[in-house]
Amino acid sequence: MDRTIAIIVTGLRAILFILIKGEQYEPKKIY
Repeated sequence: MDRTIAIIVTGLRAILFILIKGEQYEPKKIY
C-alpha cells in the first residue's frame, strides 16, 4: 500500500506542476 500511495502522490504533484505552468503561461484563459 505504501507504494500505491507514493505513486498517487507523485501523480498529483505532476498534475499540480502542469496546472501551475499552465497558469503562468496562459493566465488569461483561467481568469
